[in-house]
Formats: sequence, structure tokens, C-alpha cells
Amino acid sequence: MNECNKCVAGDQLKRDNSIHPVSNCGHFSPTEYHNYSQRVQCVKELVKKLPKPNHDTLRVLVKHLQKIIAKALVNLMSSQSLGIVFGPTLMWPENESSNMAVLMTYQNQIIDLILTEHTEIFGP
Repeated sequence: MNECNKCVAGDQLKRDNSIHPVSNCGHFSPTEYHNYSQRVQCVKELVKKLPKPNHDTLRVLVKHLQKIIAKALVNLMSSQSLGIVFGPTLMWPENESSNMAVLMTYQNQIIDLILTEHTEIFGP
């Protein structure tokens, strides 16, 4: 994909709200579940509930981000770093009345979890 096509694809995702997990999740908080495997299962169930185009787009994006994570020693982009970058873009509330600092932390943690547990969430 050339640079122009990447920009067009990114603009299209933003314009169409193609990936919008938080509005479909309600008030999920990663700290709500003390057990890590419960958190993974909850996120997996929420991702399954996404409309098919959203689910497929998120799966393709996560697959691509795995290639970036694989080179983290060179590019310094770990799953946590990508969670910080993509959390606010991929997840936002229907209304922004809550504490944005706390919300951003949750967004980052959820995207980090999806990136870390992508095989469990999306399958092989």
C-alpha cells in the first residue's frame, strides 16, 4: 500500500467511524475484572459484538500492528506505546462527560490488551 492509499484508508476509517468499540461496550473498565483471563474474555466478547465491518477492520489493523510490535527493539513501538497512540483514536465515549485522563488510561489499556492477546481475541 503506497503512502497516499494509507492516508485515504485512515481518513475513511475516521470518517465512517469504522472502528468504534467504546460506544458498543458501554462502561467497560479494564480494572473491573481483577483476573487477567476474565478481562481477556470480556474484551473478546465485546469485540465479537462489533458489526462485521468494524470487527474485520479492527482485526486487519491489529494484524498490521503486530508487524510493528515485532520490530519494537528497533522502532520502540511496543503494544503499550501503540495503545497510547491508537487508544484515543479507536475508542471514544458517546459523551465526554467523564474524566478524560482516566478514560485515556482505560483506552490505552484495552488497546494494549487487544494487541497482546490478539490470537485469543481474534483467533489464529
